[in-house]
Amino acid sequence: MARDMATVEFMRRLGKATSRWGWGESVGCVWGALLVSGTMTQDQLVKVSGFSVALVSSSLSWLEERGFVTSAGKQGRKRLYVPLMSFVGALESFLRRFVDVDVTPAVEVLSGRIHEIKDAEQRLNAERIIEEYQKGRAFIDTLLSLMKKHKDLRLEELMLALPC
Repeated sequence: MARDMATVEFMRRLGKATSRWGWGESVGCVWGALLVSGTMTQDQLVKVSGFSVALVSSSLSWLEERGFVTSAGKQGRKRLYVPLMSFVGALESFLRRFVDVDVTPAVEVLSGRIHEIKDAEQRLNAERIIEEYQKGRAFIDTLLSLMKKHKDLRLEELMLALPC
C-alpha cells in the first residue's frame, strides 16, 4: 500500500475526471487506488485517499452497485475490495451512459417535437442537431463495438487488429 507520488497523482487525476463525469471525486480516487493496488481494505483506502470512512464507504457502495469493484474475501476481520472493471471497461460504460442516458433523451424530445418549431431557421438548426447526433451515435456505437470485441487484446495485438 505504498503511497508513491505516481499513485497519488493517478488517483488525484482520476478523481478529477470522475468528478467531471458526475461520479464524484472520491469515487475516482478510491477506484484508482484499487486499480493500482489490486486489493485493499476500507481502512487502507481511507489511509491512502485521505477521505473519511463515510466517504470511502459510500464510494465503495457506488462502485459496487455499478460493477466497478467487489468484496473478495477478508483480511482478518476486514473486507477486501478488488477492482472488477478495467479502465477500458469504465470508458465503455461512461460512453454508453453518456449517450443513452444524457444525450439520446434530449435529442428524442427535439426529434419528436420538431413539428412544433415554427421558425424556419430554428427548425433547420434542430434538423442539423438531429443529424449530427445520428452521426455521433454511429461513431460511438462503432467505437463501443470495437472496444467490446478487442478489449482483451494486448496493445500490440490491438494495433494490428484496428482498421487504422
